Amino acid sequence: MVVNRSQAAGGTKSGYPPEPYDWFIEDGWCWDLLFEQERFRGEIVDPCCGEGTVIARAMAAGYDSSGADLHDRRPFVADFRFRQLDFFGPRWDAPRCVDNVCFNPPYSYEKGMGARCIERALHVARRKVAALVPTKFLASQERYSLFTGTPLKHVYWFSSRPSMPPGSLLRSGAVKRGGGKVDYCCMVWEWGFVGESSNRFLIRPQHLEKQRAKRAEKEAV
Repeated sequence: MVVNRSQAAGGTKSGYPPEPYDWFIEDGWCWDLLFEQERFRGEIVDPCCGEGTVIARAMAAGYDSSGADLHDRRPFVADFRFRQLDFFGPRWDAPRCVDNVCFNPPYSYEKGMGARCIERALHVARRKVAALVPTKFLASQERYSLFTGTPLKHVYWFSSRPSMPPGSLLRSGAVKRGGGKVDYCCMVWEWGFVGESSNRFLIRPQHLEKQRAKRAEKEAV
């Protein structure tokens, strides 16, 4: 039995109980930072959209965007084009049926689920796939071929640590967002890309200013 989401991916224990179908809600600023650095052409689709964090942030960045999920949880964020679908169902069998996939994939309620979701996303996307995962997701013998045998272009490491509480607890008011306990990154694949993947680093502006202020204080001594 899976203890919690981050442990399943090799991450630090989050302290949260298991959540059905891995509905964990990331901070929206994760996608704000990504969309500032990574450009997408065409529509952005989240096939595991939950309440729509990715969709709302993609639309705010100017992208046409839509979502799908096993459950309809939209009222919490904003209205958007949505279909209640199973990502592993027949609707997603056709290759290259959407422009781009951006998502926070489930990866703990079934063994290997995270890799399966990313492989499925690479199957349906004709341009780019962006997946938000714990950093220790990358340290895996089982996933080696997923990282080296695919057009992985960038890995964006979040220097700011996001909060990602269970959706049911957050929306019921049982928990509130706080400081995150697990490190995350966003992996970006691009079809047609050939070469070595690169590492990039993202930080929230207020955290960057804080670090600059600390450095200035040290230099002034």
